[in-house]
Amino acid sequence: MRRGMGLAWLLCGVAGCMGPGEEGGQYYEVQVVSAAVAPDDNGLPWDPDGSPPDVKVTLTCPGRPPTVTTEVESFAPTFGTGACSASRRDLQDDGVFVLVEDVDPGFNAVILNGVNIRPRPDELLDGQLVYGPEGGLQSITLRFIRK
Repeated sequence: MRRGMGLAWLLCGVAGCMGPGEEGGQYYEVQVVSAAVAPDDNGLPWDPDGSPPDVKVTLTCPGRPPTVTTEVESFAPTFGTGACSASRRDLQDDGVFVLVEDVDPGFNAVILNGVNIRPRPDELLDGQLVYGPEGGLQSITLRFIRK
């Protein structure tokens, strides 16, 4: 589920409109900015000791190898790693694959089972997308930096 409807979306519709001077091959770097994780895993703690989850995000742009963030122990982690790049067209047609996990010794609990998130034209123009809630994820924020 997405939040917000930008002005560009209302003006452009779903036709995949482009910004001034933008071409179909325009590339974007996609970064994981932050996430918000549910306080528990369906009534159970994320970690056996009751500590916050050790969150990592796997991000895969179309036709690219997966990239993985550094683990962050928090219910509201922010990330400085984990980015990939793709063309505007590939992002809108195929989306970016996002998997969010709680890393534990011997077992990773799934917070967000892998989903393909397709940014709308307004989200690319705004440079940001907020997705959620779904599964144990309340939200995840992705940033789009035009290259």
